[in-house]
Amino acid sequence: LLLDWANPGGELSQESAGTVELRSNLLPEMPDPGTGARMRIQARNHGSAARGAWAMLSVQYPYPYKDFGDCEALSVWIKGDASGALLNFQICGAREYGSLLSDHFVELTFKGWRRFDLIFRERDADRTADYEWPYDLRTGNYSPYRTPFNRKFRQHVDKIRVFVNEIPVDGQVDIELGGLQGLPCQVVTFNEPSLLIDGIPLCFPVQMESGQYIEMEGADDCALFDERGFLLRRFQVQGLQQIKAGTHQVQFASETDANVPRAELTMFSLGEPFGEANSDDMIDWKQLEREYELPRQMTAFDGSSNRWNLQLRQENACEEAALELEIKANHIPAGLKILNPVFLLNGKPFCFPVELQNDMLLCCKDRRTWQLYDGDGNCLQQGTLPEEIALLRTLRNEVGLDCQCEGTGNFRITVLLCKTYQNTD
Repeated sequence: LLLDWANPGGELSQESAGTVELRSNLLPEMPDPGTGARMRIQARNHGSAARGAWAMLSVQYPYPYKDFGDCEALSVWIKGDASGALLNFQICGAREYGSLLSDHFVELTFKGWRRFDLIFRERDADRTADYEWPYDLRTGNYSPYRTPFNRKFRQHVDKIRVFVNEIPVDGQVDIELGGLQGLPCQVVTFNEPSLLIDGIPLCFPVQMESGQYIEMEGADDCALFDERGFLLRRFQVQGLQQIKAGTHQVQFASETDANVPRAELTMFSLGEPFGEANSDDMIDWKQLEREYELPRQMTAFDGSSNRWNLQLRQENACEEAALELEIKANHIPAGLKILNPVFLLNGKPFCFPVELQNDMLLCCKDRRTWQLYDGDGNCLQQGTLPEEIALLRTLRNEVGLDCQCEGTGNFRITVLLCKTYQNTD
């Protein structure tokens, strides 16, 4: 039991917006064993709008804070009132370990008792900004969005807050909560997930586990990542089609060992570009001199996942760009040697006679001279390429990275490229 309202283990307080009248009181334990005492929350909105009408109960834990252990979800019994208000269970991470706000919403559209299991991984960060809270989300507060609720934060929980928000005008919320129980989460597997688009399958030939995700940019550019964002593998999708304008039916399918399979799907529809560029006399091209590519992670030198395309900006007919190159050895195991990395540009090789070891960084900023640094920024080697890396002059360019591998083991290398345009005056 992570939170027993009768013995919260920290300082229990309450607060509300100026237009909201809040009352709370303890009730006897529920019949369901192990859920602790019940908390009744009554909040009435005397204002003229539901927006910004909130009330909150908060438990503040002293240092060394609350340890959730191996729990990866909350389970709570809620007696709803069908008021239409929003209930938010918010977990706050200690500031010393990096700010964290983990929001988990329940809409009060039901009456009577229901049990809700709120998985930490499935946060409602995408809806947080739709409501008003007693803190400002517009001034660089990224805590609800970018901070992962990982083991570090589960061991150092600063506060548990329960919000009632969007209380109806001249209405009230009258609900009861059981104690908050911690639950582990079972790792489930999706085998070869697919999307049925108007009955035609789009197949992803991979195996996914809980927390992992797929990104697809095209038929030849699909990748599987773990829950930390690390690349696991690249692959090609099967059955990609161009969809015409109109309404389409999309269905997710997969073989899985989950009793109740859950997956989140995000889709983007793309069409013809719209709008027109400003005229040259309105553009300060000097401000657009440098253009960074997204980092390219790779875990294999297979001739496919270590090749990709680079687009050159074509606003000016004489546009050309130099490349700045960084190769980062994120992880090289002890039993593997990565030797003589070769950067490929439109089929032409540029070889660096070095061994990449764990945490090393290889840089070539001026197309000719290169430096190899260790993880502390100390220069270990430097040299000069036999010839300069060619300028980019065509709209589409193929780039890649090859290396000689001796030994075995899983590695992860990231290539970072920056295009520096030459005609920006």
